Amino acid sequence: FEISPSAVKLAVTGYGRADKQQIRYAIMQQLKLKVLDAPADAADALALALSYVRSHRPNIPSGASS
Repeated sequence: FEISPSAVKLAVTGYGRADKQQIRYAIMQQLKLKVLDAPADAADALALALSYVRSHRPNIPSGASS
């Protein structure tokens, strides 16, 4: 599985040029977390996981529609 950074950003936030803060916020919203107290690498891993799941289960909404 290969995915570009802009594709991950698009899948998670609905915007392919989102910054790290926007990605963290979108992850918190989508996973219903009050805080995301994790290193940047952990947030990146969550973003990749969400992108992977959405690519294999297209009926899961992206950040654009949630």
